[in-house]
Amino acid sequence: MSESLKIVQLDNSLDGATVARHALNKANLSPEIRVAGTRDEFIKTVIDFPPDIILSEFSLPGIHCSQALEILRQYHIHIPFIIVSNDITDGMALEILRIGADDYVIKNQIDRLPFAILRSLEKYEFKSDQQNLLEQLTNSEERFRTLVENSADAVVVLSAEAQPIYVSPAVKNVLGYSAEEIYAMDIFSKAHPDDVPQLMKVMGKVLASPGIPIKGHTGRMMHKDGSWRWIEATVTNMLHEPAINGIVDNFRDVTEIEKSRQALQSSENNLRAIFENTSEGFVLTDTNATIVYFNSKARYFYKVSTGNEIVIGTSLADSIDDERSEEYNRAINAVLAGELRQYEHMYAQIEGKNSWLNVTMIPVLENGRITGLTLTMTDITDQKLAQDLLQRSESNLNAIMNNTDALIYSLDTDLRYITYNNALEDMMKERYDIEVQPGYHILESLSKFDPGSETEWMDINSRALSGEILKFEKELPYNGSSSHLRFSIHPIKKKNTVTGLSCFVNDITKEKQSDEKVLKALEEKNVILESIGDCFFAVDKNWIVTYWNKQAEIVLNTPKEKILGKNIWDIFPDVVDTLFHIYYQKAIDQNTIQHFESYYERGKAWFEVTVYPSASGLSVYLREITQRKHDESRLHELNKNLQRYTEELIDSNKGLEQFSYIVSHNLRAPVANIIGLAELLSQHKFSPAENEELLQGVLVNVKRLDDIVSDLNTILQVKREVSENREPVEMQQLVDNIRSSIYNIIERENVEIQTDFSALNKIITLRSYLHSIFYNLIINSIKYRQKDIDPVIKIKSEVVNGEIMISFQDNGLGIDLKKKGKHLFGLYKRFHHHVEGKGMGLFMVKTQVEMLGGKIIADSTVDKGTEFRILFRSDNL
Repeated sequence: MSESLKIVQLDNSLDGATVARHALNKANLSPEIRVAGTRDEFIKTVIDFPPDIILSEFSLPGIHCSQALEILRQYHIHIPFIIVSNDITDGMALEILRIGADDYVIKNQIDRLPFAILRSLEKYEFKSDQQNLLEQLTNSEERFRTLVENSADAVVVLSAEAQPIYVSPAVKNVLGYSAEEIYAMDIFSKAHPDDVPQLMKVMGKVLASPGIPIKGHTGRMMHKDGSWRWIEATVTNMLHEPAINGIVDNFRDVTEIEKSRQALQSSENNLRAIFENTSEGFVLTDTNATIVYFNSKARYFYKVSTGNEIVIGTSLADSIDDERSEEYNRAINAVLAGELRQYEHMYAQIEGKNSWLNVTMIPVLENGRITGLTLTMTDITDQKLAQDLLQRSESNLNAIMNNTDALIYSLDTDLRYITYNNALEDMMKERYDIEVQPGYHILESLSKFDPGSETEWMDINSRALSGEILKFEKELPYNGSSSHLRFSIHPIKKKNTVTGLSCFVNDITKEKQSDEKVLKALEEKNVILESIGDCFFAVDKNWIVTYWNKQAEIVLNTPKEKILGKNIWDIFPDVVDTLFHIYYQKAIDQNTIQHFESYYERGKAWFEVTVYPSASGLSVYLREITQRKHDESRLHELNKNLQRYTEELIDSNKGLEQFSYIVSHNLRAPVANIIGLAELLSQHKFSPAENEELLQGVLVNVKRLDDIVSDLNTILQVKREVSENREPVEMQQLVDNIRSSIYNIIERENVEIQTDFSALNKIITLRSYLHSIFYNLIINSIKYRQKDIDPVIKIKSEVVNGEIMISFQDNGLGIDLKKKGKHLFGLYKRFHHHVEGKGMGLFMVKTQVEMLGGKIIADSTVDKGTEFRILFRSDNL
């Protein structure tokens, strides 16, 4: 060793130190030895001369070696302790190991001392490294947990049976339920019934895509206060990761965003419905006069006026005859240059009568730039001086941004990055060309993403480092514009001391812009509604008329000044209790679009009516269809509510008993091996290589023991008291639910499941246990199928001698029961090793059957299949 080895030797003679020094010098260990002969001398020496190792006589008149070890523990001194004595009996050797000494050396074998010292020092160095590693892992776990638990996003980890096994605190902020309430509930039962089919599809995709985040699922969940909240989720199947062993569901409340999106969607749908139902033809082109959109009336006008079909992707000028093509192309070019063109076009109908169209072309401007033109065709046969109906509208409204990932990062007390996610790293690189690295000071980037605000950010971070939780919004400049960000900064605390900051940032720019888009859409809608050739009016939720267009004045013979601001039923009392009144009320009550046809007695006319509900009331579109309805009777209601799907999710597997098997069999072998190997090591009869081999044997058995304890813990997690009330359970429904849950496996393996519950379909039992039994037996039949033979599983119920018998029969590989029958239901017993498994399935099936008061019997033939028969008492009927 390059440095001296500091040794305190507990001995009443200097001779022992001299002998030890000589032996250590021979081994080039350079010892520096201090001798203490009494208790007081020993205490003073280890304090004044902090040693690397202690050498001690077994017993001195004033102090025993066990007392010396206790003194070291009291002073929190953790160094090797070796007994050096003249004669050590077997009894003394056992006591030395019992009190915690690291080794012993007989003085007449003093040449062994250097080896004993080096081995003990290596052992303590290894222990120290392990402790340091453990502390690092603990700190890392605490930091990660702080990030997750302080996140604005909620996290729930589900087991393979959809049972919550982890719930982050943020779940309460999102859904209102405490973690304890989430653990006790079937979380999927809180999904809106209309969203369940899509949710099941997403979960199927998640289960089929291990390790791949499935983003973008948005649906409604029931909040604790009874309201429906829109939830955006990213779900990742991590069942294959032993450290997680679950399905990670990361979700957030996007109710306000969804309401804005629906408002925009409703506005767009209203506009689209108006375009499709208006009496005017409408065509939209790009800057090359190529048709990109047209409505049904435009198709009709185009056909009767040109004799050709209008087609998206063709030129607007394709159907113009050669005689007028030059003039028409000049008009198109003029419009695309920013001018407006309007003309009247006469054409001959099939019966020979002339009809007239008023054609208007105007350029489409977006941000001051021409992006195409619109062409409006109006039938002016009866009135050639009809109003101009052209009004440009956005063809596609921008949906509010979904799947916006939060920026997550943590800082130390010096405001340097500790950890950060990819969203932050990508944003800083793409927007500001900043390469974020651990240790990078956040203030170095302030001049780029928030110039001139250094003092403000110093105050924010200072307050957070003092223990204050800060939540705020900021508008930051970016690319000549600005973006709005919502910040949430939380102090990271360890033993009531702030050790850093966890920070979360969400881009809410879209939320800020959504109101402006809604207002713009409403303005465009009003212009269009006033110029269309059909009736349109709007009422609020108190039936007060808020809008009444020109065509409504004409067709319903009611001027605006007589109806605006008044209750519609006061003006039209004769319509109360008619279909108009019923459907208007239905649209309000159900918040759904209503479409119907009805006869208006006062006006002696039939109308086709579409009613659009909104947050403020109703928008009603009426088209007169009297001519078409002369010989028709009133139609039944067109829309019916969708039937609600109610489907109970299957409870997770419950507890297991008979753990005595684990203790008496599975734990005994590795423990016995560890004890035997330890005894061999304590004899010190082996070479270093042999000792290393023995130590490796100890480690292997410790790993086996750890695996068994881990499995035991897994079983204990699902073990609960059988406190669930027994209830009637339909076995056909149970099989159908299982078939649905493993649909992908059944389809992939071409599995056929045949059932016959004609003798008995319903039994009184614990639903969750019976589901687990059925599920495990079906899955086993699929896993252990024969190669190149499609699995066929037959499930049948019978009543035999007053007992209920349920049989499961398959055509799988089968088991040699003569050789392996007594181990069939044993824990960790596997009989086919070509597929993955741990040998727990049949053990859990037998345990649960017996907990239900039943028994299970198996018959099997190799290469032909297996049959399990489950017998329950008649009190389950």
